[in-house]
Amino acid sequence: MIDFSSISRESALGHLLRFPLALLPRSAVVRIVQGPLRGYRWIVGAGPHGLWLGSYELPKQKRAMEFLKKGSVAYDIGANVGIYTLLFSECTGQAGWVHAFEPLPENLVFLDRHVRMNRRQNVSIHPFAVSSSAGKVRFAHTHSRFTGRLDSGGDMEVNAIALDEFVFDARNPAPSLMKLDVEGGELQVLHGARRLLSASPPIIFLATHGAEVHSACCDLLRSLGYQLEGIGGESIGMTDELVCLPPMR
Repeated sequence: MIDFSSISRESALGHLLRFPLALLPRSAVVRIVQGPLRGYRWIVGAGPHGLWLGSYELPKQKRAMEFLKKGSVAYDIGANVGIYTLLFSECTGQAGWVHAFEPLPENLVFLDRHVRMNRRQNVSIHPFAVSSSAGKVRFAHTHSRFTGRLDSGGDMEVNAIALDEFVFDARNPAPSLMKLDVEGGELQVLHGARRLLSASPPIIFLATHGAEVHSACCDLLRSLGYQLEGIGGESIGMTDELVCLPPMR
């Protein structure tokens, strides 16, 4: 399997490989080339080429697959355009279910199309940010048009929900695994899930953004009995990509 994402854009090989990719229409629909989603349909302009070349965050994808079983429930929080939503859908199968949360309208278009064009029947898409409480929140685009974060001075207003309300008030099934990548809002998500994390703690694939957020998230999860490690087994101080294992597992 070729890790295209590891090839530097500035190298001669990187320039050689990326030149023909630039000629592809952004609206083109292709098949994912390799990896666990090989053969799935994907829109070229939905994000980096590594998504459909099958090399995007492969170690993280493979670790997630170790924990997901047929019939599982998974939450994709910060679903973006849907690569993990599709992966979770494939892993959990017809007896399982995936809840995908994504507030950005432009991402929701791609997310919905990817779910539909691949005929995934076990996915629910929720057009919300996930935070510490429900309500209206300000949201700002980040360096990429595909990502954003909660920001009181943000350029758009979105609806937010809290996981405790989603599970215990709305009576949705609790996840056995959730992926959490929300561009700096991770701590708010965890605060809004305190009851869930205590009563029915899931495995969490956590991407943190910023040293303070990283430290606070680690402290909170450890106080709840979680064991933390890097995706590749690294020390938690050496990476911002964590696997968080609940107590008694």
